[in-house]
Amino acid sequence: MTEDTELLRQYTETGSEDAFTELVRRHLPLVYSAALRQVRGDQSLAKDVAQTVFVDLARKAQSLAGRELLGGWLYNSTRLAAFNAMRVNQRRIIREQKAVAMQETAEQSDANGDLKLVLDEAMGKLDSAERNAVLLRFFQGKDLKEIGAALGVSEDAARMRVNRSLGKLHALLTRRGITLSAAALGVALTSETISAVPAGMVLSIAQGALATAATGTATTLTIAKILTMTKLKIGIAGAIVAAGVAAPLAFQHNAQAKLRVENEALHSRITELEGVAAERQRVADLQAQRGEAQSLADDQLRELLRLRGEVAQLRADAQEFENLKAAHARLTNNSVVRKALATEVRVAKLKQLMKDRPNLVIPEFYLIGEGEIRGAANEFDLETEDGVHRAFARLRNRAENQFAILLQPALSRFTQSHNGQPPENVQDLATYFDPPIDPALLARYKVLHFDPKLVKGGWSGGWVVAQGQPVDYIDMRWNVSPVGFGPESFEPTNQN
Repeated sequence: MTEDTELLRQYTETGSEDAFTELVRRHLPLVYSAALRQVRGDQSLAKDVAQTVFVDLARKAQSLAGRELLGGWLYNSTRLAAFNAMRVNQRRIIREQKAVAMQETAEQSDANGDLKLVLDEAMGKLDSAERNAVLLRFFQGKDLKEIGAALGVSEDAARMRVNRSLGKLHALLTRRGITLSAAALGVALTSETISAVPAGMVLSIAQGALATAATGTATTLTIAKILTMTKLKIGIAGAIVAAGVAAPLAFQHNAQAKLRVENEALHSRITELEGVAAERQRVADLQAQRGEAQSLADDQLRELLRLRGEVAQLRADAQEFENLKAAHARLTNNSVVRKALATEVRVAKLKQLMKDRPNLVIPEFYLIGEGEIRGAANEFDLETEDGVHRAFARLRNRAENQFAILLQPALSRFTQSHNGQPPENVQDLATYFDPPIDPALLARYKVLHFDPKLVKGGWSGGWVVAQGQPVDYIDMRWNVSPVGFGPESFEPTNQN
């Protein structure tokens, strides 16, 4: 079987559609199944998420060569695309006021049913190596030899990594109320994570992704698909605005041009069908006048009725297009909407930078929320290198502050049980956290000793726990003691 890296090379170097289609065929079950879980079983929305993921793959194929396992990248991209799709869909529902907010029920008795609701969120908290091990073993059904080859380790090392990763995933799920044992979790992952892909979806996804990559935007494909539906409702205007979030505002001109083209084609079709219907009606009237109405064949009568119905439907659709255009114009000319779109573009850019610049990201990022990301995106100019560095420095500072809030009580509990002495190894603090944390988070921290005459974080005990090295030149160091914590420059005096 041709390796994923070779298929990517063929596509990026020669534009081979066959190579790209094979990649879609190979990984679509994983992507579609993950999307289906995360959009709560909405098959249509899951297909849109899958389309978005493979459009991204077609556009970014060259930058992915040699970075990481393709399956891991696709899974993570699916999680982000599904999150965005659910957010856009929920906003549309609220805006249209045609559905009640979706609520998760707490009365689920089926452990596997609950598992589907929280699995992908827990998978997102694994690091890349752990997630790849779980994906290869349980989602894609690879044996340990194949996993070792894919990860570049021995078969025994692959077994240890899979077991360790499954154990961490089990711990994360246990905190969310999933009561499966580790062994039962492995069985559930193997049997429940991959759904059957609808017939013909591989080809449609591949062709759609290739066509969209050629035009340079995924939003155009989404808008065109919306505009060709025959049962359009006026609320689709909200979906058009939401779809434009990830594109510059200049794209609105292209969407309006497509509306005009579609509307003209629709009116042309109406005129044509009206002419056919009128001619058939004239013949029927002549036959009726001659007393020959009964000679008109049944199939001709049915065809006449069908054409009349189609004309009526097309007239209704034409009116809906006019309403849609008016609503779209009102929305895109609204200053509040324009500002919201600009903000979403900045947030999307920062999130993309978080994927493209892993050297600026720290593990503690899981502690910050959407509000922090939105604030950093709005405050700093992400078009300049200095702005990017300052935005990430702010996010790191907020994340490390949240981690200090968890670290301080853990350090207090440790010193109470060790006669006030600092830990010899910072990793020893892991068992004192409540709730528990991944010990790997402490790898960036160490014990710093300083002059006891100084006070750091409300503490004069002569030592604190702090980050070992800055990620960037503008970072702050958080000093955490058993009684408090606080930031300072990475060049403090009288410490070693």
